Amino acid sequence: EIKTECERELDEALPEYHAAIKSLDALDKKDIQEVKSFPKPPALVEVVLNAVCLLFGKKESWDEAKKLMNDTQFLTNLREYDKDGLAGNMKLTAKLQRYIKQDDFQPEKVKKVSGAAMSLCMWVRAMDVYARVVRAIEPKKEKLKSAEATLQEAESKLFAKKSELKAVQDKVAGLQLQLTRAKDKAQKLETDAETCKVKLVRAEKLLGGLGSEATSWEAKSKVLDKSLVCVVGNITLAAGFIAYAGAFTADFRSRLIARWLAKANEVELATDPNWKCADVLVDPSETREWCIKS
Repeated sequence: EIKTECERELDEALPEYHAAIKSLDALDKKDIQEVKSFPKPPALVEVVLNAVCLLFGKKESWDEAKKLMNDTQFLTNLREYDKDGLAGNMKLTAKLQRYIKQDDFQPEKVKKVSGAAMSLCMWVRAMDVYARVVRAIEPKKEKLKSAEATLQEAESKLFAKKSELKAVQDKVAGLQLQLTRAKDKAQKLETDAETCKVKLVRAEKLLGGLGSEATSWEAKSKVLDKSLVCVVGNITLAAGFIAYAGAFTADFRSRLIARWLAKANEVELATDPNWKCADVLVDPSETREWCIKS
């Protein structure tokens, strides 16, 4: 807002300044010669030239004015005048006011006397307006400079805080990612735990079922252990029974088997004391099937 106000006030002064410079551009040496040719210039022309002498730090007189105009760089000096330096010279601008405040120190009135003097009048007034405006906005420019410095400092702090905020946000994002992964892992562990529970229940059921078979397995194990001890003798008796006893009666076969068992015991051939051919050569389930079918 301060910057806009300064620019607006300066823009109000610049048009008059640019108009004066444009008017100077329209002048040439012939126009300046016209002013210098006055043996005794009109009063209004002399006032304008005295104001010009004042701005250039010369004695305010017609003779000094003619010396200024005799300088080949006079128009260039007018265009390149240090207007910013004038703005800082309050004493000089204060002296200039005795000309500016004269009622007839107006370009329109001076034009009636001399066109060239009118352009010089416009230039003097433009320098005065520019100096007063620049001096008026100088405190505002200082205030603007201070405000811009404060703004820059605030923006630097804001940037630092934004950087800190981003670091915190990145850290939070990382923690959220870790939390998500931890939740996924916890969910997987819960699922695995449920699966283990189901398997454990099944295993317990299986062990329970196997436990009921333990007695049966133990008995069969003992039978198998006994069978392994007597397997050679039992098979030998079975081979003899098949080869020789088939043609005899049941009573004779029983007595024959008893004699074989006694002989096997005599020669230390281990056999089942209750040996039966069917127990050695036939599966019990097959025997049951025979009984069912009679």
